[in-house]
Amino acid sequence: MGAMASSIFDKANSNDVAITAIDATKAQFDEDFLTNSAAYIDVSANSNDPSVRERYRLLPDDTKRYIRKVFGRNGMYVRNDMYNITMGFRKFSMADSFKKFPNQRGLVEGLLVAAFEHIPVGYNAETGKPKYLGAKAALKVAQAEDIWQAVVSVVKDNLVIKSLFTFLGNEMSNATLLWLMGVPMLDIVRDKVIAFRATIDYTKSRIRRDELVTKTSVGYVTGAEKAAYEQEIIELNERMRSNPLETLIEANMYQTLVEDINTDDDLYTYKSKVANSLAEKTQMLSPIVGTVAKNFFLTHDTTAYKVLNKATMMSDFTSRYVMYKHLTERTNNPLSSEAALREARKAFVNYDTPTHKAIQYLNDMGLLWFTKYYLRIQAVILQLIRDNPLRAVALSGFDFFTDISDILDSGAFQNSPLNFGTGALEIWDSTKEIITVNAVL
Repeated sequence: MGAMASSIFDKANSNDVAITAIDATKAQFDEDFLTNSAAYIDVSANSNDPSVRERYRLLPDDTKRYIRKVFGRNGMYVRNDMYNITMGFRKFSMADSFKKFPNQRGLVEGLLVAAFEHIPVGYNAETGKPKYLGAKAALKVAQAEDIWQAVVSVVKDNLVIKSLFTFLGNEMSNATLLWLMGVPMLDIVRDKVIAFRATIDYTKSRIRRDELVTKTSVGYVTGAEKAAYEQEIIELNERMRSNPLETLIEANMYQTLVEDINTDDDLYTYKSKVANSLAEKTQMLSPIVGTVAKNFFLTHDTTAYKVLNKATMMSDFTSRYVMYKHLTERTNNPLSSEAALREARKAFVNYDTPTHKAIQYLNDMGLLWFTKYYLRIQAVILQLIRDNPLRAVALSGFDFFTDISDILDSGAFQNSPLNFGTGALEIWDSTKEIITVNAVL
């Protein structure tokens, strides 16, 4: 019901979102198009790129009319680094090659289609000749790809959320990043604790406030009870406004995404089908066995998983708060709130921003791991070393004598930012990283 309600809200307000995006695009266009025209893509029905023409064609008529009103033409200019965020894109799939006409396929695509279509799947008893996959190749490739990516998502879940050591390593990395920026270690620990508590309090207040708003707006309560609810809503709003994290949350600094990991359970995936089947069989065998198995492997409905997932999401956000507080309250050269927000946003990776779809595909297949973090953190590390050379040298010396994870461990000078992997084949090794399994082993 919640997902349905949010979907309806999103669709009802899509036009307002589109207007905001077009206004922002026009403002950016007016600011630097004349001096940087090569960085812009012509999003219109006349574009030379067929994929761009398709994106424009799929826009709603109301949106096209507003584009014409704002830009004065049937199209708009979008910066190439903002194109995917503004227009969206379809994820790459090997099955795409089968959807093209033969004369539209490149050499590699043609060879790929021919190879899969000629995979033998048996013999014809009458003719004695082999049967080939043929027209079913596209479906089988798509199914195999979905299954492989579902297993890869489990691997990432095991490595990032279910492994306590990843969370602890990330916390230590963030702490050393803040220390390099000049934040005292005692302040880091103190403000981290404050931020964790404040985040939990803000979340509880918002959930309760939204629940009461829904009940009062639909007539669920009346009379004295409604008045009591409305008074509580006022108190909750004030509680949220006085929360030390309110500025950061209103600035959309609280990300609910971790790199390439979707913790939502989609009922219509191979992963959910297998998980539900196993859960049903273990429950039929013994409810106790089923409960023990779920907690041992930390399935998404267990309390332990929810705690680990919440802590992982809060890790970077609470570090942003520590940095923001330091930058605005330091004795020498304190920054304004807006400037501090910009610095806090730059210092930690924004996982909402998409990467090139080819790199994203390699991540989805598990052939490259976590490129959003490793590629984007390099600029942060270089700036930290440039601005704080003595602290960087001290941290390098500390790193030489200990195995504690720090921000410099993610630098390209110590590790390659391209971490190659074997995808779904890593499922067994990743399972051993689950904190409960690891403890037993």
